[in-house]
Amino acid sequence: MSKAFTHHIERHNLNLRIHIKRLARISRDNMNPLYTP
Repeated sequence: MSKAFTHHIERHNLNLRIHIKRLARISRDNMNPLYTP
């Protein structure tokens, strides 16, 4: 496996993780409107 491809996968995984965190935060806020961080 080439380095560039590995780097692409790692960056993609990072973006995915950030996106999932954001989605989880949004859904949690929707389920509990009184929630304060």
